Amino acid sequence: MWPTPLVKLKRLSTKRKRLYAKLEFFNPFSRSIKDRTVWYMIEKNKENLKKSKKIVEVSSGNTAIALAIFSVLLRKSLKIYLPKKVPKTTKIILSLLNVELREEEVESTSELLKKVLHRRIDGFMLNQFYNEANPEVHYKFTAREIDEQLKILHEKPSVIVAAIGTAGHIAGISKYFKEKYDVKVVGVQPTPNSFIPGMKRIENKQPFLNYSKIDKIIEVSFEEAIKGVIEVAKKEGLLVGLSSGAVLSATKKVNYEGVYVLIFPDDIFKYIGLISSFHKQN
Repeated sequence: MWPTPLVKLKRLSTKRKRLYAKLEFFNPFSRSIKDRTVWYMIEKNKENLKKSKKIVEVSSGNTAIALAIFSVLLRKSLKIYLPKKVPKTTKIILSLLNVELREEEVESTSELLKKVLHRRIDGFMLNQFYNEANPEVHYKFTAREIDEQLKILHEKPSVIVAAIGTAGHIAGISKYFKEKYDVKVVGVQPTPNSFIPGMKRIENKQPFLNYSKIDKIIEVSFEEAIKGVIEVAKKEGLLVGLSSGAVLSATKKVNYEGVYVLIFPDDIFKYIGLISSFHKQN
C-alpha cells in the first residue's frame, strides 16, 4: 500500500515556492495517514494484543476508523472514546464497523484522554498520544518515502509543512529531514477559537512535540481551512480534508523560498457535512 503519491501542485506553485503534496488519503483503510500509525502500533504491541479481546482508544476520527478496520481483521472488539464534536460521518462509519462508541462532552481529545486514563480500562489501550510507534513509523517510512520521491524528481526539500495533532507525523518527518538536510519545519495549529478535526494546539503539550524541531507555528482558522480545501479542489482537482486545507492556508502565510513538502493527511469525504454547513452560512 506504500508509497503514497507525492505530486506537484502546479497551479498553486510560484517562482519562489515549488509545492509538492504527500497524498496520505491513498492509504486504503481509513483513507488517511493514520493507517500507518495504527499498523505500526499493532506491530509493536502484538504480544499485548494477543492477551486481550478488546482494544480501547481515544480518537477524534481517523485513528478510530483505521483501528476499527484492523480490529475486524484481528477479530478484536473495539471501544472508542471520542469528543461530541466529531463529524457525524465519522460516527456513522464507526457504527457500521460495529465499534462501541463512548461520546463525551469535552473540548479536546487531550482532555478526554486525561479522563479516560483515570478510569478502569476494560481492554488493551494502544494510546496514540504516548505510543512511541506513532512518530517512529513516520521517521522510518513516511519521511523516507518522501525523500526517495523527491530524489526521483531531482528536488531537495527546503520546507516541510504539516498539521499538528498527536504530533506523531510532524515529529517523525521533521526528525528525519533535519538529520539529512537544511530544512525548515512549519507546524500548523487551529486558532484559539477554532475546531478543525484531528488538529490540536501546542499548549495541549503533546509529548512528541519534544522530538519535533519546529521552526515556525502558523495558526489557521476553521474558515481558512475550508477555503484551503476549496482552493486545492478548484486549482488542482484534489479532494482533500480540512487539515490539508489548513496546511495549504498556512503555506501561503510562510515566506521561505524553495521546495515545499505539504503533508495532506486525509480526504474530503468525512467532512462534507461541515463544509456544507459553512457554505450555507456564507
